[in-house]
Amino acid sequence: MNTSSPDLQPIEREGCLNTFQWLFAGLVLPCISGGYYRRGIQRGSFPAALLIIILGLFTAGLGTLGFIQGMLTITEEIRGAFLTGKIPEIVIQGGIARVNAPQPLVLLNQDGMIAAVDTTGAVSYIDQRYYSRGVLLTRTELHLLGNSGEYQRLPLSELHTVFSANPILLNAQTVLNAWNQVSAILSLVLLVGMGLVNTLVRLAYVALLGLLVWGAVSLLLAKTNFGLIYTVGLYASVPAMYLNYLLGLVRVNFLFLHTLLLLVIWSVALVLVFKNQGKHSEAPLRLWRAWIGLPLLVVMALNIVFQWPQGGTIVWVAAVLTLAALITDAFFAPSPEPEPVPEP
Repeated sequence: MNTSSPDLQPIEREGCLNTFQWLFAGLVLPCISGGYYRRGIQRGSFPAALLIIILGLFTAGLGTLGFIQGMLTITEEIRGAFLTGKIPEIVIQGGIARVNAPQPLVLLNQDGMIAAVDTTGAVSYIDQRYYSRGVLLTRTELHLLGNSGEYQRLPLSELHTVFSANPILLNAQTVLNAWNQVSAILSLVLLVGMGLVNTLVRLAYVALLGLLVWGAVSLLLAKTNFGLIYTVGLYASVPAMYLNYLLGLVRVNFLFLHTLLLLVIWSVALVLVFKNQGKHSEAPLRLWRAWIGLPLLVVMALNIVFQWPQGGTIVWVAAVLTLAALITDAFFAPSPEPEPVPEP
């Protein structure tokens, strides 16, 4: 094996359409094409980083849509609970609660947690012998029992000051309005948080791992370029993300699983890159093969948003079929043109 890194000749400047094609192919080809990595290092780190940013923002958006879908489901459950009378209308006026329903009314009683309403005086506290968490609304107080055992009694008159309202009306409309406001805030926080983690944090994390990989490779190959190592690592992040998601669907998940997958794929990609160094001919890249993986990406995206009951099975079937199609296509791939033999 040669002791120097591959010759990185910059490619010619290309138009926006070719750049778009390259990024679109980057959603699939890093999973199956060593040639994509070899062409990718010629383009430098910027297109690879741009691919990670686009994919990160897209997955953050999908995760947020999935969260919103779950919140909408809970919204309908809240609406149904009020309409069916499972949760009564509650009015707090002048520090006094009024409930138009038979009492004591237990809204939740499971796993050591209770939520109850009683303004008749029959129940005046949460029994900590039986419950570790709970909420109890009495005629004049709100009782709160926390996880660590702290017990608080909040006079209902203080709620008027907190919410700047008297009376306080708790019915389907007011509760849903408050729930929708909380859901909107949480969705925005989730989108921003996931966006940062999936883009800037991921880029920085791959760079940190890249220093370790660069050091290890430099022991074997002289004059190894860090930009090459980093670029290959960014592209290797794509199949690592997919595989981490697929394994999560079958409940295979542990600390640093994604890092382990990334390092394995990264190492294989580097072997493929260095294996072909010095060769002047290579099979056509055929960016159109990315369309073969598009149905799988669509199925994965829909499952993230809607969380289908059999979503894991559907995604895995789509993944197996996609892999089979890509392997079948590889048998019909054109061979690289033979290298010219120098004249004696």
